Amino acid sequence: MVRSRAASRWFPILLATSLLGFAVPAAATGDTAPPTRHGAARQDPGRPRAIVDPYRSEGRQPVAPGVAHDWGAFLTDSSTGRQVAHIVEVDPDDPALAFEASLSNDTATDLERLSLQAARQSGEGHRVIAAINGDTWSGYDHVRLSPPKGLHVQDGELMAAGDLARPTFGVTADRRPMIGSVRLTAAVTVTTGAASGSSLAVRRVNQHRRLNDLVLYTSRFGGSTLTDATGTEVVLGGVTLPLTPTGEHAAAVLEVRTASGDTPIGPGQLVLSGVGSARTFLDGLTAGDTLTLALTVTPGWEEVREAVGGRETLVRDGVVAEAQGDTWTEVHPRSAIGITAEGRIVMAAVDGRQPGYSTGARLDELADFMLARGALQAINLDGGGSTGLLVRRPGDVEVSFANRGSDSQERRISNGLLLVTSMPTGPATTVLLSPPSAELYSGQTVDFEARAHDAGWNGIATSPDTLRWSMEGTGGTLAADGRFTATVDGSATVIARVGDAAGSAPVTVIHDT
Repeated sequence: MVRSRAASRWFPILLATSLLGFAVPAAATGDTAPPTRHGAARQDPGRPRAIVDPYRSEGRQPVAPGVAHDWGAFLTDSSTGRQVAHIVEVDPDDPALAFEASLSNDTATDLERLSLQAARQSGEGHRVIAAINGDTWSGYDHVRLSPPKGLHVQDGELMAAGDLARPTFGVTADRRPMIGSVRLTAAVTVTTGAASGSSLAVRRVNQHRRLNDLVLYTSRFGGSTLTDATGTEVVLGGVTLPLTPTGEHAAAVLEVRTASGDTPIGPGQLVLSGVGSARTFLDGLTAGDTLTLALTVTPGWEEVREAVGGRETLVRDGVVAEAQGDTWTEVHPRSAIGITAEGRIVMAAVDGRQPGYSTGARLDELADFMLARGALQAINLDGGGSTGLLVRRPGDVEVSFANRGSDSQERRISNGLLLVTSMPTGPATTVLLSPPSAELYSGQTVDFEARAHDAGWNGIATSPDTLRWSMEGTGGTLAADGRFTATVDGSATVIARVGDAAGSAPVTVIHDT
């Protein structure tokens, strides 16, 4: 039996904090939020703290310059045992880093695993190094219920929006992260034709149509509106696309389809769909009419380039938010994102629904957890089986799940948030061996694996052509594929080289009594 001497798979985690380029918050090992020059997150003296024993870090690894993955546990007063949490902390001042919203297969009427969303967007010079699940959606019984409920903006394009203000994380064109309660407001005004001067509010963009709703559909919804024949649908052309969250767009009516549904959405086209009073408004239009589509967003969010919605506000201006609905006290796996006073972004996942490992957290407990990480603003994302935090581990090329999901398999979700680095892959600077050390008896074998990364922690794929194995010392033999076979008592050092970089692992062959 091979016995590993190190708890970490790759290397001592204590080295990580010296390589990140930014300070580790005091909250990593206690319940005190780090002081800031702009003020600090603070505990409301009138509300007892929900966390009995504060979060304690059990390990930390670098992900990229300015990015760290921390993991540990805390105790809550709502359930027994430790609650396991994973955190990714990001210093957005690094110009190579960027947050990007991700819609399942770039289509509102679809669900896709977060790992596949990350893999689909990841490539050389645009490498996804972390990701977290995003917003809630309506359900599984029909693809028309799959769009995220809140605002979704991707590369400046408006892809989905509801009719209510919802907690939202966003990033502006100048890389400024934001958290707030955001609502998109839209309306169409007829400018020529018999109905000239009339107008009506658009309730939703690329979401399921409801009674008296006027809904706007773009090609991001799919090939057609997926509606039934109880409404009227108007096909628009001549619109400057893609739509942005703010602006006015002139459009021409190409076709009015009464008592019709599932209207195709052609290239460069939009479709207005309505039932009830909204249908009456659309029935007044005829082909050739022109109208103006006006879009506005909550003040301060006009320049948003990437946006993903959430469920509830956890921390507002450094204070835990008031309870919002009955779900506030329910215990579930949780996902959250927050912004500190210095502008650092904190993404967190708390595992749950796994007795003996981690049962989950209430929202006030999640809020206290984010507060202790220094978050001045924080929101709750979708949770339960959707909770997922992906991280690129040292030596890996792609991301993998850091937390342990409560479902038996990875859940397909509506959207997510990706952290991307544009730093190109350079020559190998570090080679990591697994296991990092070994003890075995004569006759036993251990298969060593080697991975490498460059100075920016970009993983470098290895192959028999690029990986060279060697051994120093006595005690056994080493094959060309990294298999060590113990033969006699002694000690050796297994060495792997990739380019000019090398890594090693000590091996001890002990006497069999």
